[in-house]
Amino acid sequence: MIPHLRVARYQAAIEIRPAVPEDAERIANTFLESAEYHAQLDPERYSTPTVETTSARYREGRQHPSHAGREAMTLVAELSEAGVYESNDLAGRPPMP
Repeated sequence: MIPHLRVARYQAAIEIRPAVPEDAERIANTFLESAEYHAQLDPERYSTPTVETTSARYREGRQHPSHAGREAMTLVAELSEAGVYESNDLAGRPPMP
C-alpha cells in the first residue's frame, strides 16, 4: 500500500428489492439519464422519451414485453444513507440447447 494514500472504509446497508409503483419516477429519471447519453451517441438510432411516459410505464408494470411474463422483473438497489438509487430490468432467457 502506498503510505500517503488513505482509503476510506465504511459499511453501508444496500437494499435490493423488486420495484414497486412508488419507484416509478426515480426509475424513470435513471432510465432517462441513460437514454440521453445514448441519443447523443447515435441520434438516428436512439431517442429520449419523456419522464411522464417512462414513469407511467414503470408505475403500471409495462416496462417489459408482454411475452416476457413472469420471467422479467425490475429490481432497485438503494443505499439510503447516501441517497444512491439504481434500477435494472431483468428478463429470463430460454435455456441453451
